[in-house]
Amino acid sequence: MKIMETLKTEEKQKIEINTIIPLQITTLSPVCIKSHEAALSPIADYVCDGGKIKIIDSKKFQQLLSDEVFMESYIEEVINLPQQTTDKNKKFLDFLKSHNAYEESLFSKGIDFKIEDNPVQIERHIHSKGKAFIPGSSLKGSIRNAMFYDFYKNKRQQVNSFLKQREDENQRKNPEYHKKSFIINSKQFIKEAEKFFDTKEKNFYGHFSLFGIRDSELLENKTEAIEVYRERYNIGEGELEIPSIVEAISEQTTIKIDFFIKNSKLDKKVISKIGHYDNVKDFSSKGIFKILNQFSKDFINKALIMIENDKLNSYQEQLESYLSMIESFEKENHTKALVCLGFGKSMYQNSIQLAFDNIKGDAIDKIKKEAPTTLFLNHFTGESLGWCIIEEYSENNHTDYQQEILKAKELSKSQKIEKETIAKEKAINEEKERLIKIKEELKVSDISEKQKDDIISIEIVEIIKTKPKKIIGKTLQNNEECKLIINGVKKTENYNIGDIVKVKLAMKEKGIFKQAKLIIQ
Repeated sequence: MKIMETLKTEEKQKIEINTIIPLQITTLSPVCIKSHEAALSPIADYVCDGGKIKIIDSKKFQQLLSDEVFMESYIEEVINLPQQTTDKNKKFLDFLKSHNAYEESLFSKGIDFKIEDNPVQIERHIHSKGKAFIPGSSLKGSIRNAMFYDFYKNKRQQVNSFLKQREDENQRKNPEYHKKSFIINSKQFIKEAEKFFDTKEKNFYGHFSLFGIRDSELLENKTEAIEVYRERYNIGEGELEIPSIVEAISEQTTIKIDFFIKNSKLDKKVISKIGHYDNVKDFSSKGIFKILNQFSKDFINKALIMIENDKLNSYQEQLESYLSMIESFEKENHTKALVCLGFGKSMYQNSIQLAFDNIKGDAIDKIKKEAPTTLFLNHFTGESLGWCIIEEYSENNHTDYQQEILKAKELSKSQKIEKETIAKEKAINEEKERLIKIKEELKVSDISEKQKDDIISIEIVEIIKTKPKKIIGKTLQNNEECKLIINGVKKTENYNIGDIVKVKLAMKEKGIFKQAKLIIQ
C-alpha cells in the first residue's frame, strides 16, 4: 500500500483509517512488557504450589485480614521473617495452610513458573481485563527506532554536524560548560531519537503520525513466570548475576495485532515534506520488515563481537540461529521480520547507539563512551528475552518456529564448521608460505666458515623469560642442527617463536658458534 494513496473525495476532513494490515506475532523467546502495577510480593500476593504461581485475590485477602486474630498472626509472621531468608514464599504458604486460609477460592489466577527455590518479587506483564496482551505502542516503538537507526546509519555526516552544533551552542550559552555535560545531554538524544530532528523543517517525525498499531488480541493462560539474570558484556572469567523474576508471554505463542495506515486531507502537507527519506517511500509491510530485519541483523553482529570472549554459549547459539533466519527472510523478500520487544533489550536495541559505531567525529566519540554493558538472560536457557517473528496474518499460517529455530541452529552450526575448516586451511597455507619465506630469509646454510661479528638472520625457536632473558635460534653448523643463544634481549614479550631476527656472531667455542648478540632493528 503506497503512502501516497490519493484521496477519493475532497469531503474527507477527518483522519480516517484507509488501510488495515492484520499482522501476526509469534514469540521465539518469552516476551515481557512490564506493567506499571506493583510487583507481586512473595509474602502477600502469590504462592508457588504444584507447578503454578497462584495469585491471591486482594479483596479476599483483605477480608481475611479483617479478622483481628488472623491479622495479628500475619503481622507477627512478617516481622519475624529474616531479611535475607530464601524461603519467604514457602513460609507464607505454610502460614496460610496453618490458619486454614489456603483455599482455591482465595486465588484469582494461576500461571506456570520456571523458578528455583527462592521466589522473590514478580514483575507483572501488562494486562487488560486480567489477560495479557502486546501493546501496539511497543511494536510501533520498535519500528520507529529501526527507522531512525536506518536514517542515522545513512546520514552520518549530518548527525555528527548536528551534535557539534549542539556542543557549540551549549558552550556559547554557558562559559563554564564542561564537555562531560555534553555527553550527558547527548545520551537523551540516543534514547529519544526524534529529538535529533528539527520537525518544523523536515517533518520527519510526521512519518509516525501516518501509521499506527492497535493493541493485540487478549491472551488467556499464555503467560509464565521465569527467572532472569543480568549479565555483564565482556565479563571474561567473572560473572555478574542479579536474579529477578518476571511474568512473560510464553515462547511459541501466536498473537494477532493490526497495523493501519492513515490517509487524509490533513496528512497531505506532512506527506509532501517527507519525500527526502528515500528508504521508506511506502508503508507496505515488506518495506517496514526490511528495516526491522536490517536493524536486528546489525545488532546481532554487534552482540556476537561483544560476547566473543565470554562463556555465553546458549546466547551465542541463539543469536547465530536468528542470523540464519534473517538470511532466509531476505531471500523471501522480507515477508517476515525478526524484532525484539519489551523487557530485556540491550541499549543497542532500544536506542540509536548502534548507528554511531562507525561514525567518526569528536562529538560522536564522546557519546560512544557511554555504550551499554549489560543484558538479561533466561536463567534456565541462557537465552535473551523478547524475540519475535512478525508477518502478515493468514488463517492458514501455523508455522512451527521451534522447528525453524532448530533448522537455523543446524544451519548456523554447519556454516560455523565450514568457516572453521576454511580458517584451518588458510592457516595451513599461511604456515607453508611462512616456512618458505623463512627458508628464503635464512638462506639456511652451514655457518661454520663464518667469522666473528658476521651478521646472519635466524629463526627464534625458544624464548627464556627468566633472568637473564634470552631468545634461542636454530642454525646449521658442520652439517648439524644446533642452537644459538642470543643475548642483549631486554623485553622477551616483543618476540614470538617463529620470528626472524638479525644477530651478530660471537666468538667460536671449539669451532662452533654458541652465542650471538641481537641487532635491534
